[in-house]
Amino acid sequence: MKKFLSFGLLIVALATAKAQTAPTWSADVASIIYNKCANCHHAGAIGPFPLMSYQDAFVQAAGIEGSVSDNKMPPWPPDPTFRRYAHERMLSTEEKTKILDWVSNGAPQGDANTAPAPPVFTNAWDIANPSLSVAMPEYFSEAVSDDIYKCFAIPTNLTEDKFIKSIEVIPGNRAVVHHVLIFQDQSGDCLALDAADPNPGYTNYGGAGSSNAKMVGGWAPGARPYSLPNGFGIRLKANSALVLQIHYPSGTAGSIDSTRVNFEFTDGTNVREVYVFPVLNHIQSMITGPLNIPANEVKTFEQEFYVPYKMTVFSVAPHMHLIGRSTKRICCATRQCRYY
Repeated sequence: MKKFLSFGLLIVALATAKAQTAPTWSADVASIIYNKCANCHHAGAIGPFPLMSYQDAFVQAAGIEGSVSDNKMPPWPPDPTFRRYAHERMLSTEEKTKILDWVSNGAPQGDANTAPAPPVFTNAWDIANPSLSVAMPEYFSEAVSDDIYKCFAIPTNLTEDKFIKSIEVIPGNRAVVHHVLIFQDQSGDCLALDAADPNPGYTNYGGAGSSNAKMVGGWAPGARPYSLPNGFGIRLKANSALVLQIHYPSGTAGSIDSTRVNFEFTDGTNVREVYVFPVLNHIQSMITGPLNIPANEVKTFEQEFYVPYKMTVFSVAPHMHLIGRSTKRICCATRQCRYY
């Protein structure tokens, strides 16, 4: 009997020690969630549920475990073993281990009095005092059974060229705005296309509907305001119109949207001009093409873009809209970049 009692006490002691060393919400996990997840997971943000309290996280513990173990959250598609980028949204190995251990041990709260205070989100503009702020008119989505790409042309009324330092896209309805592409057009083509359609905006897939429209920037869910380093800027020309091409997914018909874009201009005079190039597409630059994928097959395509002079690349935004799985960029000494 004595041996049995000693064995029983040993089990209790080991279980107690494990409970004491298991990560808790208050001491270990809350700070990770608040720093890496809450920016999207709070009221009014893009996340489908909030993660602003212990109760919020406890209810979602199983989903958190799956998303973290599969590297789905935080969303960051680039492979860090291939190339590292600025502004990465990733969990460290230590952070992942703490979250997974926390869930596997029953997601304990710990001492609630020691938990960090949740961050405060006002959902206010990040560019508090924009140099220019434009908004499309209210639009009711017409996407019933097919996706729709709607363009909205908005005059800037600028009397002189300006250089953009920062861009902030504020979706009017985050539940239905799939992406936003921003163009500028001095020709009047896009304003004419908009005026010819009796409803707000005009439908066009793949761009702004005019070869005179030049890309300025873009937005996809989860993106933060984009800022260039000091001394750099994207030229926004006088008497131009801004064109917002917005993708509304099928099944969103009747949903209302009024997306806004804020711009901050540079104050300097000696500004190095930055260009936004849609350098690759499914028509041009194809080495292995055409871009045709038969049913039930997996194919790899290759494109290239030759850079005739030295340049600095601030960002790359590969986009394969529906069925792409991965992309790889290879640059060589001849200033020729290939994408796979």
